[in-house]
Amino acid sequence: MLPANTISIAGRELRAYLAERLEIVAGHVLIAHPSVAAVTAEADTGNQYVNLFFHRAEYGGYPADATSEDPFYVRLHCLVTALGNAESDGGGNTVTAGENDLRLIGAVMHALHARPVLRIRDESDAEVAQLQVVPSPLTVDDINNLWSTQTDTSYRLSVAYEIALVPVPLARRVERASRVGAFGVEVRPDARTLPAPGGGLAVTLATREVERVTVDTRRADWTPWIAAVDGDGGLHYTRAFPTDSIPATLDVVAAGLVDQSVELRWDRWDPVGGWRAVAGPFETVTLATATLDPDQDNRALAHAVPVPIDAAGQAVLYAVHRWTRPDGATVDLRSNPVLLTVYEEAA
Repeated sequence: MLPANTISIAGRELRAYLAERLEIVAGHVLIAHPSVAAVTAEADTGNQYVNLFFHRAEYGGYPADATSEDPFYVRLHCLVTALGNAESDGGGNTVTAGENDLRLIGAVMHALHARPVLRIRDESDAEVAQLQVVPSPLTVDDINNLWSTQTDTSYRLSVAYEIALVPVPLARRVERASRVGAFGVEVRPDARTLPAPGGGLAVTLATREVERVTVDTRRADWTPWIAAVDGDGGLHYTRAFPTDSIPATLDVVAAGLVDQSVELRWDRWDPVGGWRAVAGPFETVTLATATLDPDQDNRALAHAVPVPIDAAGQAVLYAVHRWTRPDGATVDLRSNPVLLTVYEEAA
């Protein structure tokens, strides 16, 4: 048996979602050629079927700086066909096959309009991709070209969708570039090049300022906010240290729903492997404020978080609020990042 891949998993996810929304048995949402599916539906009178015909897959993008180990992206084109059968309620009321076709297609269009996203997870149940399901108009020529290949099968009411972008293989792209924590420009009225200490051009870098932020904790899906705290109680989104002064911990203040807990997680960068999540266990902190205020001394609110690097490199810290949605699914709501850079000083 061939192993499942992202394309087949996307088909299964679409089938499961439509079966749930249409309230029909999952086995009645077929993935097949329309002619084959029509034979199956016609042999099971009284039951309603929908067929998913993936008739085209095309390259949708490949990052210019990616390697052969990174995923490429595919656009899938799917024809959704109603295969309704006549049915009776036993009281003399009959719904024809044609009317059931209309009911099925209407329900499909409503379902994919209400939630035009398929969430694809890997074997560890981590969400890898969110696929957009976009209506794709069918012209008379399109219908003729597709249906002319279905021998001995009459046309049934259908709608078409594009599903994108599907990562092949089922994986996230490895981000290998380091991140920029500060930038700046300098404008002078004199076009002459000014001397700079040590040679080159001297440009003063400016980091993003931390403004007063209040988390909207009235929302059940509130997202935390964090900042690093310096020795004077000031707030920063970036911190940089030379290799001979790497701190054992980084002081951080997190804001969100008071008395609720969040996890502090690190991503670490190296030139070969790129950005990778640092394995747990994770630091858990109880929130004491919903507001980050750069005008006050924040040292009393700070938590000391162990630094995951001991050499030149970068790491990014996030606070994560784990929220259970009304449908029972658990979602990780990540805060803004705090960037830690460790650099080697020039000799």
